[in-house]
Amino acid sequence: MENIVDSFLKDNNCDNYIHELYIDKLDPHNFQIILYQGKESLTKDENKGYNQKSLIVSKIKGVDFNIYSGVERYFSNFENDSSKNKIHWQMI
Repeated sequence: MENIVDSFLKDNNCDNYIHELYIDKLDPHNFQIILYQGKESLTKDENKGYNQKSLIVSKIKGVDFNIYSGVERYFSNFENDSSKNKIHWQMI
């Protein structure tokens, strides 16, 4: 996975763009990963319609990636206590 993300960033290096990683579980043994870069979120309309945002942001090779897995619709990240390395979740 690291090599794929590294190649993606080398081929699509745009500092002003949003970077997103989508994890789609197809069944118990298979999943699909989508790497995206653009001026706005790939799921902008869905995010707005469901009042959702990425619950996880990960810095990969110095670039912030919003990570989506589908649970954003059911939980919200309402408190991030980085001093204690804890994130508190709230059911929607």
